[in-house]
Amino acid sequence: MSLPSHRHQRAEPLVLASVPLLLATVPLLRSGAWAPIDVQRLLQVLGLLIAGFCWALSIRRSGLAMPRVARHALVLWLLLALASAASAAQTPAALQEIALLVGCLIFMDLMRRCDVRRSALWVSRSVALGAGMYASVVLLVFAAATASGDSLYISSFVFGFDNYRFLSHSQTVILPLLAVAAASDPQQRWRRSAFVVLVLQIALLVLTRGRATMLGVAMAALAAVWLFRKPDAARLARTLAWAALGGTLVYWVVLQGLPALLGLPWLERADPAASLGSGQERLLLWAHALQSAWRSPWLGIGPMHYAALHLDPGAHPHNIYLQWLAEYGVMAGALMVVALLRVIYVGAQRLRAERQPTVFALGVWIACTGAVLDGLLSGNFVMPLSQCWIAFAFGLLLHLTQSPTVGLANGGQSAVVTAVGLMFVLGLSAKVAADLGKDPPYAGEALQYTAPDKSLDPRFWLHGRI
Repeated sequence: MSLPSHRHQRAEPLVLASVPLLLATVPLLRSGAWAPIDVQRLLQVLGLLIAGFCWALSIRRSGLAMPRVARHALVLWLLLALASAASAAQTPAALQEIALLVGCLIFMDLMRRCDVRRSALWVSRSVALGAGMYASVVLLVFAAATASGDSLYISSFVFGFDNYRFLSHSQTVILPLLAVAAASDPQQRWRRSAFVVLVLQIALLVLTRGRATMLGVAMAALAAVWLFRKPDAARLARTLAWAALGGTLVYWVVLQGLPALLGLPWLERADPAASLGSGQERLLLWAHALQSAWRSPWLGIGPMHYAALHLDPGAHPHNIYLQWLAEYGVMAGALMVVALLRVIYVGAQRLRAERQPTVFALGVWIACTGAVLDGLLSGNFVMPLSQCWIAFAFGLLLHLTQSPTVGLANGGQSAVVTAVGLMFVLGLSAKVAADLGKDPPYAGEALQYTAPDKSLDPRFWLHGRI
C-alpha cells in the first residue's frame, strides 16, 4: 500500500497475510438463521468498503499508477455497463451488480499496491494455516459422525457453503498457493505441513467432485511448465501431482473405505443445485446465455439479469464469459474477457523474461490461469468467497508482473477515479443495508419464492432470482 513510515512497512506483510487467512476461515463461521452465502456476501461488502477507503488513501499518497490504455478501457467499460443497467428491466439490481464488480476491482488494485514480494512468505504460510484449519475441522466432524454411526451427507461436512460445490471455486486459487508453501518454504516443518494440507484439500475436492477446478489447476500447471521451462515451475507441478495422488488415496481409503467398513455409505440429500455439473444442464444454460446475447448484443439483458430468466437449472449459466456477454452485451463483455486474458498474457511474458522468477510468482500465475479456465465450466466469479479469492490472486499477479514504469495519472484524474470508486462502494453498502431490511434479503423488486421441491438459486443473495 506504499505506506511511508517504517512501522507501517513492517506491519504491511502481516496485514496482507491476514487477507487469505480470513478468506480461508470464513466458512467456519456459524451463520445461524442466515444462509452461508448471505453471511459471506455481507462480510464481503463490509470488506470492500474498508478496502475502498484504504485504496483511496493509497492513491492520495502514490497516485493512480495505471497505464493510459487501461484507464480508457475502464472508462469505456463503465459507460457501457451503466448503459446496460439503464436499459435493464430492474435497474437497481443491475447497478448493484456493477457496484459489486467495481468493488472487486478496487480490492484487486489495493492488493496490487501492496509490497507483495516482501510479503510472499507470510501470504503462502497464511494460506496454509487457514486452509489447514478448515480441512482439520471438516475431518474432525467426519470422524465424530463416523464414530457415532450417523448418516454421512457431503453437505454436512463441507460446511459454510449452501452448495458444497462452491468450495471448489475457492480451491482453484488455494491449491496453487498451498503448493508454493509445500515446495519452497525455507522451513521444513512448514513445507511438510503445507503438503499435508494440500493433500487434505484435494481429498475434499475429489469428495465434492469439483471437476472444473481439477481441470483448471491441472491445465494451468502444465501450461506453466511448458511456457516458462523453469525448474521451479516443474517443481510446483510435481508437488501438485504428488498431492493429487495423495489426496485421491485419502479419499478412497479414509473418506470412502472407512465408512464402507462400518456400513455407512455416503448419501446425498435431494438437492438439484448439486447436480448442475451434468453436461446436459450446463449446455441448456449456455444456450440460454447465447440466446440472450443474440437478442440484446449491444447492451445485453442487464447485469445480473440472467437471474431474471427464471430457468430451472440455475440463476447463472455456469460459464462466466457467456454470462458477461449475455448480461453486459458483446462489447462490454469482450472488454472484460480481453482484460483477464491480457493480465495472464502479460504476466506470462514477464515471468518468461525473468531469469529466475520466484516460486511464489509462478504459483500466483497458476492460480489466476486456473481461475480463468475454471470460469469456462462454472460460475466461479458469482459466489462472494471465490470472487474475493480471484480478485486477491489477480492483484498479487499484477504487482508481481507489472512494469516498473507504470504511468501515473495527474492529480485531477486520480481524484476523479477515487471519487467514482468510492461512490460505487458506498452505494453498494447502502443498497445492501436496504436489502438486509427484507426477510430474506434479495436484490430484485419482487421475491420469487421457489416451490418446496426446488432448489434455491444463489446469485447475489441466496434468494438470487430477480
